[in-house]
Amino acid sequence: MNYPYANGIISAIEGRLLNRGHYAKLAKMKKDEFLKQLRDFGYGEGGDSLEDIIASELAVLRQFFDEISPDRRLTDLFFIEIDAVNIKAAFKRKLFSAATELYMPGGNISAEALELAVFADDYSLLDKNSAGLVREIAVAAGETADPRRFSALADKIVYRDVFRRMPLLADSALKAYFQTVVDTKNIVMLLRSKALGWDLSRFGEMFLSGGLIPYRVFEEARASDNETLAVCFKDYYAEKIGLGLKKYFQSGNIDVLERYFEQLIINVMKNYRYDSFGIGPIIYYYLARQAEASNIRLLYAGDEADLIEY
Repeated sequence: MNYPYANGIISAIEGRLLNRGHYAKLAKMKKDEFLKQLRDFGYGEGGDSLEDIIASELAVLRQFFDEISPDRRLTDLFFIEIDAVNIKAAFKRKLFSAATELYMPGGNISAEALELAVFADDYSLLDKNSAGLVREIAVAAGETADPRRFSALADKIVYRDVFRRMPLLADSALKAYFQTVVDTKNIVMLLRSKALGWDLSRFGEMFLSGGLIPYRVFEEARASDNETLAVCFKDYYAEKIGLGLKKYFQSGNIDVLERYFEQLIINVMKNYRYDSFGIGPIIYYYLARQAEASNIRLLYAGDEADLIEY
């Protein structure tokens, strides 16, 4: 399937996304009515809980992308963050006695293949890229007894792998997407490291490379107080990062900042939304579906503030 045809399909189904009218109606629902209303909107395929319904919808989304993708090497990268979550969960269960055995659905690596690789050192069910990724993370797992540090090192390996593949794929929309993801994750990590009292060297160990914002800017920001920290990022993303940081310092809620950054990523990808000959429209639709799920969770929790717009 080529890009114009795939993007034509995306354009034809975008109208099925939940809109402000849907969200306004969901906001009025009591919890015992909420799930039924979602199903009435055509969202989800069964399940007794909100997360079951969302998981079923995102599983259908993954299958849809696999069917229409002009290049699976590109669209598979959308789901590498799910792989990262699952790989970390497996190693934490193996090495740090974490209790959960649940894996997020929709990743590139099946639960069976991951279990064999992590617990039996059997990589036979993994493709070459996935096997290499899990092996690298296994080495990192053996280098630290700190679960938090392991998580950060695993993320670093995952995004290094993404940008290692990027020159072979040569898609500007995909590159812009991952650059923005990495930059926003680094900013959140910077704030968390300051709150935890970590020194600059520990932050540097966990810094994700590949973004637009160079490490020296984070060095400057790490040494700044809250009033001047936002100014350090004024030359990037049309000063939008500074606005998000000001909201964060007012609320003290990192979740507010992360939602703001979700919106920022979508806004960045709007520049590629109508590129019929590239992957931009597919990325944009993927992000809209993720935002849709995020908004549903917020409304179910009784929070109508800061819904993500798409």
